[in-house]
Amino acid sequence: MVFTSSDDENTRGHAANERRNAEPRSSTEARSSVGSAIVKGVKNSFDEYLLKTLREVSWGVSVDEVTDDFMLEQINAITDSCQNQVLPPPVNELFQKEVRMDMNNMDITSRVTNYFMPYNTLIKKYCFTSFFEEENGSKKKCKLIVNSLPATLKENVKNEIDYRFPEAQSNVMKFYKLICQQALEEAIEHRALSRERN
Repeated sequence: MVFTSSDDENTRGHAANERRNAEPRSSTEARSSVGSAIVKGVKNSFDEYLLKTLREVSWGVSVDEVTDDFMLEQINAITDSCQNQVLPPPVNELFQKEVRMDMNNMDITSRVTNYFMPYNTLIKKYCFTSFFEEENGSKKKCKLIVNSLPATLKENVKNEIDYRFPEAQSNVMKFYKLICQQALEEAIEHRALSRERN
């Protein structure tokens, strides 16, 4: 069988018509399926037995009362209560236990960045986000970060904040740069001492 240019044009025309006809159907179907996924989403995303248990022991409502809106209210109540909690006393101990600076990492910027990362993870994990917002929150975060630094670096950073860069105690970016600078100076000093010994 030999194809001619007119056969090719007919095939392309047919394919274009099929595509035009399919596009409205598929976009309508997609919108419909997204809408139904959202409508089904909240209530159906929970395990049936978990819902039953929560209904019986926490909410005291019937099956019919457990709607998506009701579920969203319950979820919001949980997250709001998390944000309104008073900061528990062992926070310093928690961060000191969980976060360590890897002194074997020779790339100072990477070392300090890797040191900062767990703070955000732990803050989110333990619902502390609201405590570390705005300037006062930044100050608290910087204080936590200083408390977990290795002893010499901690002392140097505190001195810099007290006498030269007080603005770094409430600005996380400036604070980060200060720690990088102090860690670099400390690394240079250690290398110089090592060379003298050898």
